Amino acid sequence: DGDTAYRIDRLTSSVVSGAGYFDPTSGVIDILDMVIAYNGGATETPVVRISGQSYLEIPNKTETGQPAQYYVDHSTHNAPRVYLWPVPDAACDFTYECMRHTQVVRSLADTMDINRLWMDAVASGLALRLAEKYNQARVPQLREAAARAYSSSLRNSKGRSEVVISARGFGSTLRRRRS
Repeated sequence: DGDTAYRIDRLTSSVVSGAGYFDPTSGVIDILDMVIAYNGGATETPVVRISGQSYLEIPNKTETGQPAQYYVDHSTHNAPRVYLWPVPDAACDFTYECMRHTQVVRSLADTMDINRLWMDAVASGLALRLAEKYNQARVPQLREAAARAYSSSLRNSKGRSEVVISARGFGSTLRRRRS
């Protein structure tokens, strides 16, 4: 219910000359789109994603130049590795849109990585759990508040557009009588 287990983010990775691959930032699940910029330049050039089969069919994977294609290999680590072709002939930056895991809060200084519409529901649920352990008298009141916050978050996080599918123009509008 509610918030997703992953996020879509835009991240950047720098690659040195001669590096045929890079490992995205920790937590990245997949790369969706990517562009390249040389020398911190203002001009970005799209890089095309290719399949594993297409990457395997490249005869010279050490050829250098401006990368025009990339392959995301999910078999190498817990995180994917991104192979570039041709191999960059100069230092460059890749900006990529990626799907990443939702971050885990590990300290009080960390910010929760959840949609703002769910903040009240999470806080109310935490207050209820703490009351169950440390202040039983407040549980009924907090249970109601947590249920309201959860319902409100669930209702507000749903899309508000109406989708109407119509079958006009298909078949005949005349009804036939059985004889």
